[in-house]
Amino acid sequence: MQRSANHLPHELLISIFLQLGRKDQFNCMFVNQNWYHVVCSYIIYPHISLLRENDMARFMTLLEQTALNRQDPNRQSFYSRTDYGSLIKRLDLPWTKQSQIQLSASKLRRLVIRCRNIEAISLNDHWNLSDEQLIEVFRHCPRIMHLNLSGAFYTTINAFLHKDTKHVCHQIKSLDVRHTLDFWASKRDAWLPSLLDLRVDVGREDDFIRLQKILLHCKDTLRTLVINVKSTDHGHGFAYLNHALIKMENLNKLAISFIGRPRVTTTFELGAQMHDFEISGHCPPDVLSSLLSTTHLKRLVLWNCRISHHDINAIVYKNRATLETFFHTDRSVPSPQLADIKTPIDLSVSSNLKCVLVTVSNHPSTGTWLCDTYRHQLEHLYIAWNGDDEPSTTNWFSRLAAAPWPKVKSIILSNKIRLSEDEACRFLDIFENLEYIYFLLTETENLEGKFLVQLMQLPYLKGAGGFSSQMLPADTLSRSFMQRLEYLEIAYKEWAKGSQLLGNNEYPIQSSFYALPGNLN
Repeated sequence: MQRSANHLPHELLISIFLQLGRKDQFNCMFVNQNWYHVVCSYIIYPHISLLRENDMARFMTLLEQTALNRQDPNRQSFYSRTDYGSLIKRLDLPWTKQSQIQLSASKLRRLVIRCRNIEAISLNDHWNLSDEQLIEVFRHCPRIMHLNLSGAFYTTINAFLHKDTKHVCHQIKSLDVRHTLDFWASKRDAWLPSLLDLRVDVGREDDFIRLQKILLHCKDTLRTLVINVKSTDHGHGFAYLNHALIKMENLNKLAISFIGRPRVTTTFELGAQMHDFEISGHCPPDVLSSLLSTTHLKRLVLWNCRISHHDINAIVYKNRATLETFFHTDRSVPSPQLADIKTPIDLSVSSNLKCVLVTVSNHPSTGTWLCDTYRHQLEHLYIAWNGDDEPSTTNWFSRLAAAPWPKVKSIILSNKIRLSEDEACRFLDIFENLEYIYFLLTETENLEGKFLVQLMQLPYLKGAGGFSSQMLPADTLSRSFMQRLEYLEIAYKEWAKGSQLLGNNEYPIQSSFYALPGNLN
């Protein structure tokens, strides 16, 4: 039997090991060399996330010690001579309030020198990351294709123009450079012909011109474009953008975020191939006009766009046969979507919905259409309360908890939703297949051990967040328990902000709440 298990095909071993917890996977590593190779090469080391300084220090020690062992003829152990760095395909080094990893030039160089086969690297929110450090990464990791530099404050396009990095630029498929100080600092143009996913900030008219040139270089390959417009005075900037969009026949995901009231005076067109559209901030009339002409959107997200419900209903109706995800919020008007208003948004015409934001209220009809129509098909659910009075539990929670929601994988509860611990536990019962959960609750009582134990027992849980200090009885929780919650919160944040999209299809589900989903084809 042992011989048979040892000679199972790697594909079958991988599928078996993926069903195990991380502790069991580590135990399987030391059964024999074949299993060790499979677990290391395909399960653990291809994707490494370093979330703490001590984690990074231990990992560097491992890489450097095994490198020394390989040079020592007296060290013949298979396990002590393994080149772990060469197994890494994706490396996440995010800066968070919990991790606060200080990524100096020497520390980053020591790391990337040992990880020469990296294809995706995330350095988001490292505000002091310089162009010189990024060039060093390109030199030692020539296979990089996916790059997340969101929040790397001082990173500019100059890092992509250096003579030692041009070979890497030609193969980059994903690039996120949002929330940088001045990415477009150089007047020279970067050549990125293989881009599939681009996320960038623009402000000045010159920024639009340089963005247009990059888009024209990758017009045959680009699938996803996310733009944060940081200025209200664009001049003719949108004319350059629209000129590029017209020629991009394969672009099917577009997200635009506006600050203030943008002055868009040019025609704006959404191609027939566009099936994923997201807009945040005041929606210009020309963008709305183009949106009203779409007929096959799969995903529509409208954040505080000041679009009338009459227009939204027209958009939903025209895309009723294909629409799978719909979000709409507008803080600028009272009693917004799906509440007791004169012209409610009608989603009942959409039979394929999988992801929806619903606002609950004390009105008896609120949520009825959701529970009756979509209970057995929704996969992602965002439940918000938007009103002055405390929501009545008997009005909405009883309908929600009447039967399980078998397909829901992620859920967010926000604002003034009051839950007792028994109700919170019941919530976990009806959403038993959850992978991600977030509580943004201002009125919920302390969640004692019963709820937390049940939360940890969810078989598919990968991330959880929003637990405020008043919700958690920290004095009664063990250190390991609190550490587990901390890791779940970090995992949720990474999922929610879309950092995992570097690999495009790395995760079985993507965040439909805050980021363009990478698996929506």
